[in-house]
Amino acid sequence: MVAALVTGVIMRFAPSSWITWATGATLVHDTLFFAITLAVLVHVVFALSRPDQLVSMFSGRISRPWARAHAGAWLSEVEAPEVEASEVEASENGTAGPPSSSS
Repeated sequence: MVAALVTGVIMRFAPSSWITWATGATLVHDTLFFAITLAVLVHVVFALSRPDQLVSMFSGRISRPWARAHAGAWLSEVEAPEVEASEVEASENGTAGPPSSSS
């Protein structure tokens, strides 16, 4: 982006005696334009080719099967508090838990 800005300033404000600089700046500026345009188009096509992930970027949520396949360690870390909470709830209800020792 800095190179595009610098070459644009050279093209716009260069005096007529700097014709070789302006010509080189035009080449660099045009090359940068095409490279940036290509990068943006590739990113758009790549995003559109993966609709589930595109929806996740906007919603902030992912499905458990996708997380299990692509981020298993993260999913187990996220699910650990859920498992602990359900065990605590079950032990409070007296439905499950380790046997108590009464002496």
